[in-house]
Amino acid sequence: MATIRIAQQTNKKTQLMKIQKRNIAQLLTDGKEEKARIKTEAIIREDFVIEAYEVLSLLCDLLYERMPLIQSLKLCPPDLRESVCTLIYAAARTEIPELMEARKMFTIKYGKEFAESALMNENNVVNNRVVHKLGITPPNTFLILQYMKVIAKAHDVEWDPKEENVSEADLAAPMPAPSGFTVQAGVGGGMQGVYGQFSQPEGVTGSSPAASQPAPDRVQCGQCGAILAVPANAPRFACPNCGALLASPNVPQVAKAVLPVADIKIIPNDDNGTNKGGDDNSGGGSGGDHSLPSPPAEVPRDIPPPPGEEDEKAQFLRQDAKDNEKKGEDSVEDDGAPSLDSLAARFARLKD
Repeated sequence: MATIRIAQQTNKKTQLMKIQKRNIAQLLTDGKEEKARIKTEAIIREDFVIEAYEVLSLLCDLLYERMPLIQSLKLCPPDLRESVCTLIYAAARTEIPELMEARKMFTIKYGKEFAESALMNENNVVNNRVVHKLGITPPNTFLILQYMKVIAKAHDVEWDPKEENVSEADLAAPMPAPSGFTVQAGVGGGMQGVYGQFSQPEGVTGSSPAASQPAPDRVQCGQCGAILAVPANAPRFACPNCGALLASPNVPQVAKAVLPVADIKIIPNDDNGTNKGGDDNSGGGSGGDHSLPSPPAEVPRDIPPPPGEEDEKAQFLRQDAKDNEKKGEDSVEDDGAPSLDSLAARFARLKD
């Protein structure tokens, strides 16, 4: 049963890989190389799993043929130790439920210590190829570039990884994380010309059809150090990485006409309101200095209100003074406040 399940999973993964390869070819056509690398790494992992499945299928066939020997012996035969340990090791790392059943049976027959030793791969008892193919180590850069080259050729896509610019150490190491140079800024709002788009770095990069044209001028951002392609006919543009404002080296900058500070003079006025500058400003602005009148020396603070607009307090005091003059009494105290009799008389008149 495990062999049949392995064959089904192998066919399923093979069909899915064909669809993924077409998607990678389309990504390379669109110039999205970084995303194509990630998809290619997933294909390589699936290819590794299929290889491991083929090895496991062979081991299952071997154990099936030697099952009478296994049943007759209490301990595991030395020539079958690697096969049994490999199935126990791979049971939890695959999508084959029948291998989990085989693992339980071998654990019951040979004990938990035997199963734990196989799971931990002590003394390298597990098949080395299965350990490598089912491992978590990412594929190296060389494999990714070769897979992408074959996929591009199979789908008639012009793409060259330029491996001569990559060192041997980089080819043997895993593919570095994407830097985002293929992601354009301002695409959502259609504002690509406002930003300087990231330029393709040298080294582990390919030349898509869009990049096969003559490369535009490049500038380096002084704030973050990003290499950017200068937009066409743009005197200034923004860095998509840090937002810094950059100037285009190709478009001449237009200088603004600014009046020099030395040409502006403030000439105070004399007491008669005339300008002390003499005849420099005469002639209706024909070549004289630009002068500004000086502010007045004193600004009046208290301005009496016009007649008929006095406040209620002033009217009250004036009416009270007239009443006191009629009575011949000195009803106003030293501080200017009216007496009680005068106030009572005033309120009585207001009430009437």
